[in-house]
Amino acid sequence: MYEKIMVCVDGTEMSYKLFEQAIVVAGRYDSDVYLVRIIDMRAIPYMKSYAAMTFDQMTEDAYKKCQEVVASYKAKSDTPERYDRVNIIVEAGSPRKLITPKIAKEINPGLIICGARSPKKGAERFVGNVTMHILNTAKCDVLVVHPDL
Repeated sequence: MYEKIMVCVDGTEMSYKLFEQAIVVAGRYDSDVYLVRIIDMRAIPYMKSYAAMTFDQMTEDAYKKCQEVVASYKAKSDTPERYDRVNIIVEAGSPRKLITPKIAKEINPGLIICGARSPKKGAERFVGNVTMHILNTAKCDVLVVHPDL
């Protein structure tokens, strides 16, 4: 049913729990997982960890963090083989212009998993409601996970 699952994370620990949900769903449907991390360039002034980095350094740093998260979950898993089918995609730009119009179009997932809202309440005012945009533009099923679950 879901040959490919795309999970959108924003770099927070809470968002990586979405990845854990994606692995569970992928196990049920024998799916490949695409872990997608978009560095929203409009939020850079509010992200101290990226303030002094170049674009290449930002994407490399985010990619390494995603690799660490995958390795960490894999090490704790009863089914580590599921993590061998994880693909990491990191891009810098606008989530609205990249997630559904570009990345989902290229991957063609059967399911996109995203969070109900950004845990960064201040940043939410600046980056908009990405989840609502995904719901309105995705050409596949969308699973929205509540952050408190």
